[in-house]
Amino acid sequence: MSAVLEIVQELQDLFALYGQDHYEEACTQQSHAEQCATLAKQHGCDEETQIAAFLHDIGHFVAKYQHHPDFTAFGFAAHASLGACYLKELGFSCKVVALVEGHVLAKRYLLSVDKQYQHRLSKASWETALQQGGTLSETEIRQFESSQWCNELILLRRFDDHGKDPTLHTLKSEYWFSLIAEHLTHRR
Repeated sequence: MSAVLEIVQELQDLFALYGQDHYEEACTQQSHAEQCATLAKQHGCDEETQIAAFLHDIGHFVAKYQHHPDFTAFGFAAHASLGACYLKELGFSCKVVALVEGHVLAKRYLLSVDKQYQHRLSKASWETALQQGGTLSETEIRQFESSQWCNELILLRRFDDHGKDPTLHTLKSEYWFSLIAEHLTHRR
């Protein structure tokens, strides 16, 4: 089996093990991943952003697989950094890694600049936002706004917020795993 196929199989195995978890949300993690990625595709985002949307919560799966002691009913608060490190080790592009790593920071940014944003978050997302540091300082806001992927991170965060509808029709995981295989193949 090629290295790319092994990586895709590893990701599929994680989804098989943990994709049906809810983390106090209305839909499963697998459905949430499919919804976020489908929303990114419908919005016209590039394939790297679509892949990041599909894998943005992979750190929850990795933390659960590793039996991390800080894993809660809401998942793993530091899932963004753990997921980014994991995807970097697997050979994903810098953009995919950066978007996965930054999607929590984008939530904190939106909480800081949009006073109504808190009311649009699910209970689980609000609880984890508090665990993840809450709002940003003025300096952190300026740093986020000047970051290379600021616009894509805000979009990804919007997909994350809207990708929790159990009735939304999506492209299924097989499609996304195929796109991931293409992405990794082109990087080798």
